Amino acid sequence: MEIVVRSLNVSEEDVWLDFVSSVFIDTPRDYFYRHIHNDPDQQVHQHIFVALEDGNTLITQTSQILGTLRVFQRSFLHYNDIQPMGGIGEVSVSPSHRRKGIATKLLHKAIQHMKEGNPKPISAPESKMPFIWSSLHTGEAAPLYRTVGYQSMPLSFSTIEYKTLPKAKKDNDTDTIYRHVDFDADIAGMKQIYHEYCGHFVGCFTRQSDYYWEHWVRQETPRI
Repeated sequence: MEIVVRSLNVSEEDVWLDFVSSVFIDTPRDYFYRHIHNDPDQQVHQHIFVALEDGNTLITQTSQILGTLRVFQRSFLHYNDIQPMGGIGEVSVSPSHRRKGIATKLLHKAIQHMKEGNPKPISAPESKMPFIWSSLHTGEAAPLYRTVGYQSMPLSFSTIEYKTLPKAKKDNDTDTIYRHVDFDADIAGMKQIYHEYCGHFVGCFTRQSDYYWEHWVRQETPRI
């Protein structure tokens, strides 16, 4: 069987959503829908790759999709420079076609795509630049990603229990207060704080697009 890997057509989105939600059985379909329509990437469907037996046929059924992955178009801060990067996600293979090299083939396609260049680099939209960095989050599948060049790095998180924070006080009180975000009023300030803080580090994602804040952040984290 010869496997063809190509980009997803816009008209094939619904079938693709059905496929990934059937593989990631604990993740609702709406999660993947939001990740497409709230993403600032204007060419998002071109960065979703599908593995098929016949690359010339329009996808109308989930059974036609052997596997898929998505390259998230992003950029990160290297001090004052903005560098293009690609995130790998939604890697999934049909249960009946696993252990046949499909995920590896998809990853090679994604890496080739990133090396050849981002069609619309954030830092230089008039040119074509390669992604210089790529990342993904995984668990048990880490050995697979190491075979195509990815390396494991430690990841840590810090959390603050909201219930332990001081409640909002009167307007004339000068103490620091905490409240939920008013997206309509606070987006500009949030962007400014984020970039002033992250400018001191290497590796923070750039979040300059108003669309990102107004759609991705608002929909994915509505109670921040």
